[in-house]
Amino acid sequence: MILRVRTKAGTWRIEVAGPQTRVADAKVAIEKDKSVQAGAQILSADPAGEKICADGATLADCGLGQNGAMCYLTVGDAVALPPPRASAQHEGVKGAGRVKIGADGNIVSTEYDDYCSNKGFRPGQAALGDIKKSWTLTDFLLMDDEYNFKIKRQEKAHCAAVSLD
Repeated sequence: MILRVRTKAGTWRIEVAGPQTRVADAKVAIEKDKSVQAGAQILSADPAGEKICADGATLADCGLGQNGAMCYLTVGDAVALPPPRASAQHEGVKGAGRVKIGADGNIVSTEYDDYCSNKGFRPGQAALGDIKKSWTLTDFLLMDDEYNFKIKRQEKAHCAAVSLD
């Protein structure tokens, strides 16, 4: 059975055994998948957090017995939602990688080079917003001129005269 968990970081999908699963076991599954300590989790059946689910109760007792039911996770003030764990698919992320939440609720890291290739002003260059937050036309043209090459005539010629006999 899928239990959807809404947090400040987005919505996660957690696999649980069924409606008779205890809330404490669901918290352990969240801790295993998302690295949020089970002791710091507060699960509730409503967004306002008024219907708090007790650890000994089953999901069905809390009104979360159907497949795809939505519960709401609140963590304590001192506990921050962690960055994604290093896994085989995210190893070797170089530079300052971007983090986004995928459609399936997982937090996904992207390489900074991949981000720049899509968002950069020129290939291999960072996005304009990463370089500077506000741009004037003069600033932009000065930066753009660094990458434009102009052919100019020489100031002093290497050869003063040529004769063909």
